[in-house]
Amino acid sequence: MSSGGVAIIGATGRLGSAIHRGCADAGVAVLATADSTGWHGTESATPEVVIDASRPAALPSTIDFCTRTGAALLYCVSNQTPAGLRELRALSDDVPVAVATNLSPLQWVQTRVAELSAQLAAALPLAVEVTVIDRHPVSKTDAPSATAQLLASAMSFPATVVSERFGPRVCDHRVVFTAGGETFDLVHTVRDLDLVAAAAVRLAGALADSEPGWFTTDELYSRLLARTEEH
Repeated sequence: MSSGGVAIIGATGRLGSAIHRGCADAGVAVLATADSTGWHGTESATPEVVIDASRPAALPSTIDFCTRTGAALLYCVSNQTPAGLRELRALSDDVPVAVATNLSPLQWVQTRVAELSAQLAAALPLAVEVTVIDRHPVSKTDAPSATAQLLASAMSFPATVVSERFGPRVCDHRVVFTAGGETFDLVHTVRDLDLVAAAAVRLAGALADSEPGWFTTDELYSRLLARTEEH
């Protein structure tokens, strides 16, 4: 990312605080923040990217800020309403917008591997049952999680999603392929948000270089991978 810096919405929350630390580690300036008490440092702030890690109800303020500043938006909030998603789509006509179902690079790898595994099993062909197990602590209100739904949608087989709410933070996602008397497991476990926060900064950098439009996490990671292969 160039010297334009970022704004963080939800800066005092668990994910927002981690992203703030990730910006400091990467040498990326945080020009403005917003939390439950309001905006801070916005008087002359013109960030390249807004990273929203807050809550669905904050969307109007986020859209207003991006519209006024022309900043791209990395939207990391779960459970947005259909109306909110339409508003984000409309914003993408004017600025780059990415809705991040899950920021983790290893979760992206898990999804890509699960998708490939399902394709290979179908090509053999095998009669495969696919189960996605979605484990979060009891503080996670939505079930299944957006990540579990993403994993299920990546399968070429119908996938059963099982949501469990217990245990430590942050989450576990497990994809189980069953064929006859055999199983094949793909497990991704997250216990802190350090890697997720660093990834948010990298994805924000990829988004800052984009033209207005709608992007997925997969597209941004694919772009970062292509840049790595070029070097």
